[in-house]
Amino acid sequence: MLVTLRLLLLFAFYFTSGSAVAFSDRYDCEVKQIIKLHDAGGLSDATSNSPKASLYKPLLGKTFVVDRSTGNVQGSKWFNTSELERITIISDGRGQNAFRVLYVGGPPASVTTFLYIRETAKDEQKPFIMVDSSFAELTFGGTCK
Repeated sequence: MLVTLRLLLLFAFYFTSGSAVAFSDRYDCEVKQIIKLHDAGGLSDATSNSPKASLYKPLLGKTFVVDRSTGNVQGSKWFNTSELERITIISDGRGQNAFRVLYVGGPPASVTTFLYIRETAKDEQKPFIMVDSSFAELTFGGTCK
């Protein structure tokens, strides 16, 4: 009986502690790769195979925070959604869904950014991809926890 009670408590702790981490109110993300779209349709590493690699390289290792309830992103000027006109959370990452959000800026420069965080990844570190349609047309990849 005591062994069964201990097992039940262990399972309860395991599942509730995992849920608390998985359903935090924010993601803390780090950029690990930056790729650029080319006119011919290909993608390449923007930090080494780009004429502006010296501009993009300092963005590697940068961090930003995503508020899960609003979709708002805070970080450096590259990772800040406070000036965008519309933020739409497509999926909040609960259940078997990834966290997905669309950011749209107003005129004169209509910028659209899409953020995808694979919440279903088994590790604490969740992979993300952020596709940015601003003047640089960069795609960022990395992990969030």
